Amino acid sequence: MLVVAGPVLAQTNPTGTISGKATDQQGLPMPGVTVTVESPALQGVRTAITSANGDYIFPFLTPGDYTVTFTLTGFNTLKQTHRVSPGQTVTVNPSLNVSTVSETVTVTGTPTGDIGQGSQVATSFKADLMNKLPVNRTLNAAVLLAPGVEGSGPNGNISINGAMSFESLYLINGVVVNENIRGQANDLFIEDAIQETAITTAAVSAEYGRFQGGVVSALTKSGGNAVSGSARMTVDNDKWTALTPFSGDHPPVGAAPARTDKIVPTYEFTLGGPIKKD
Repeated sequence: MLVVAGPVLAQTNPTGTISGKATDQQGLPMPGVTVTVESPALQGVRTAITSANGDYIFPFLTPGDYTVTFTLTGFNTLKQTHRVSPGQTVTVNPSLNVSTVSETVTVTGTPTGDIGQGSQVATSFKADLMNKLPVNRTLNAAVLLAPGVEGSGPNGNISINGAMSFESLYLINGVVVNENIRGQANDLFIEDAIQETAITTAAVSAEYGRFQGGVVSALTKSGGNAVSGSARMTVDNDKWTALTPFSGDHPPVGAAPARTDKIVPTYEFTLGGPIKKD
């Protein structure tokens, strides 16, 4: 019998969490409150009941915008909207009011923008924003937009918080994709398939480890109740790149040109949707 063991890439959790404590007007904990979360990024509705201390938690939530609803007989129904980013824990502590009349109270706060900033010193960029900005659609382009990140390493490699360029951690859906030479991200994904990129530079959870600079976590698009997709063609030409004044970019007369005049197209397609709608 021949047994072969293959390598397994290290993984971490690319999802987020919503948790909190339900209280009444006097600040006392409220057990038995029904809490539901729903989102376009989530198939179906997840439900939890608060404990004797009024606590609840929803782990392993796909990043996206969530509506959290709190209901209990004799109290007003409360709805709040929050955004969950990769690796982020969102705390929602509702205060329910006694009601003698059937009533729904909707709390509307400041809407979350395309750039999310959390207490973890983490910045996240959604794909919709990246498509609007005059930057490349690569993972590195999103990372370089975050504070404390510079392309100051060898050959423009990315350095976070002044650390060496090989001292950061890159994750795609929780799987480490660092290459073995300078620790940069391997190009193992389609740019159009990335839904959100989160760059954490301080107060990082101990679950990650193996880094001294920062953690870059990208999440690819997942299916929901709506069918969606994209198609893109990108063209490139080596001759469109500007030459430097150094002699290496200017070959002697009769030698092959420094740049090749050839258009190279790249095609990208994505498609996602439900196998069965909930």
